[in-house]
Amino acid sequence: MVKPVKKGKGKAVAPELDAEALLASARESLDRLDPSGAAALCRQAVSADASSVLAWDTLAEACLTCGEAEEAGRALHRSIELSPAGAPGRYMYLAQLSDSPAEAVGWFEKGVAGLRAEREALQQASGERSELQAAWAEATCALAVGLCSAAELYLTDLCDEPEAEGRCDALTGEALQLVSDLPAEAVQVVEPFQTRASLKLSQEAYDDA
Repeated sequence: MVKPVKKGKGKAVAPELDAEALLASARESLDRLDPSGAAALCRQAVSADASSVLAWDTLAEACLTCGEAEEAGRALHRSIELSPAGAPGRYMYLAQLSDSPAEAVGWFEKGVAGLRAEREALQQASGERSELQAAWAEATCALAVGLCSAAELYLTDLCDEPEAEGRCDALTGEALQLVSDLPAEAVQVVEPFQTRASLKLSQEAYDDA
């Protein structure tokens, strides 16, 4: 146990926690469904180590959970500045937080590119076959969902753009093909089927939907 350091005239000062300890406590708070408490701890963590990508990512997660979208966006931007090639999910979150549909498309494209890279990297990975197969299926599903998120923009905010139908058709078609190539038991997402059906309904192709 760390004893408090005495400073001045017998006053005890609690030792400062480092970023790693603060983040561990923040994760515990998130697990206890206390995102506000987690966010407070993460703010201390980024103050202790402003170069920690994990600290910014965890702050963004906590803020998103408790509805602090503006602060979450700032944290995600800082994380990406520190590590552009990090988790692709950061780009997907920024797309969802964007005020402009055009800006959102840009973030989605970067996120999808990152998801593709993660999936391709698994082709060169070594390890237990069953574990690699599970990781491949997970990465494939994540990519499919990312493609559907981008496609949703062309079904909604960007539906009047000249290329909207073609872009949506290409994105949903690829997403559906990705999951169709997986064993049925490995497909844990419904977005490729739902988004493709939404497109077909918008085209009044009811039989295909």
